Amino acid sequence: MSTAYSQMYPGDVNFLDSVESYMMKSNVQTGLTPQENLAITEQARTALYSYDVQCMPRIADKILHANMDIDQEARALWIAFYNHSLDPVFVKFLMQYLHGRSDTILNGKIGALLTKVIGKYVEDHLKKEKTDGKKSDKKDSKEKKEESDDVLDNIKHIEIAVEKLLGSTAITIEQFCGNLSHADALYIASCIAMSSQETITEILNSDLPITADLFNEFTPYDPLVMAALRLKKSEVPLKPTANQTAFLESLKRWVFDKLDTINGGAYKCYQFLVYTYGSVKPDVSPYYIQIKDCGTIKPNLIQAAKQIVNSK
Repeated sequence: MSTAYSQMYPGDVNFLDSVESYMMKSNVQTGLTPQENLAITEQARTALYSYDVQCMPRIADKILHANMDIDQEARALWIAFYNHSLDPVFVKFLMQYLHGRSDTILNGKIGALLTKVIGKYVEDHLKKEKTDGKKSDKKDSKEKKEESDDVLDNIKHIEIAVEKLLGSTAITIEQFCGNLSHADALYIASCIAMSSQETITEILNSDLPITADLFNEFTPYDPLVMAALRLKKSEVPLKPTANQTAFLESLKRWVFDKLDTINGGAYKCYQFLVYTYGSVKPDVSPYYIQIKDCGTIKPNLIQAAKQIVNSK
């Protein structure tokens, strides 16, 4: 991690510590009795987690909006958050912190991150099952069920936290869609809470019966409009399913409507597009949504779109 980053965000650096490494950095006394070691470890865990959770607003934004393939700092923070979250004590401190803030948007972001932790944990376990396939074949069904139950028990505290953070949003989604299980609605709630590029791609890849009209139930819209405009053709399946096709078509309609009705008319629409594409002369060819396809029934958008596309 860069020195400049460490100086700007010292709390984030501490966040990378496990309880053990934090104790080593703190020069905790050694050679104590087991009881004394236990007490000191608990004190260190309390001190570390109490400080760590206060960094979560910045860390959540960093993780959710970074490209993990190229941003090593964000990736390090994500790995640390994943490992911390497997400890029920950390999640307890985190939930206490969030309860004190009563910040709905932050709750959603943390809920989204915890959902990602569950997904990674289950995925890693499935990979391990494949690797240990031969050994697993020798076990009877009772042993396999017990192991599966142990896996779920290990993340039960995270599932409970996600329900508390995203449960009400999931209920809204269930009511709007009418054909989703609560588990699926929780997943879509976590996607929306990300409010980033990943929101669009994750909903698309979920292949659930979702339309972009669902976004009208939540605010703010701007990040989702930007994310949709930045969706690349290469990110869209060559042969989308019926659900994916319905989502993509509704996404175009939704984006065109939001851009055309933006406060400030064509000029504000133009400014929004320049900001989204990062240029007054963008190459829009890689993107799935072509703004000039909005048609003449969107007067503000078509006027702005002509300025953007024809300015090349």
